[in-house]
Amino acid sequence: MLALGVKPKGKIQLRETATVLLYHRGRRLFIMGTGGLAGLLYHASLFGTTAAVRQMLEQGESYREMTAKPS
Repeated sequence: MLALGVKPKGKIQLRETATVLLYHRGRRLFIMGTGGLAGLLYHASLFGTTAAVRQMLEQGESYREMTAKPS
């Protein structure tokens, strides 16, 4: 987020969560579980995972591709 110019305000509080989304080559969107940056963020002393990411990790998925629902 810092690379995009988003600056944090204040301090990280206990039980804050984060979700890492990866937009790959402008075509595919992934929600990341443990790879790369997500593995660093989801650490006991930093951010926790959201319920959806926690469920994904419990099922053994390290990432999941997001797809659009047909209208």
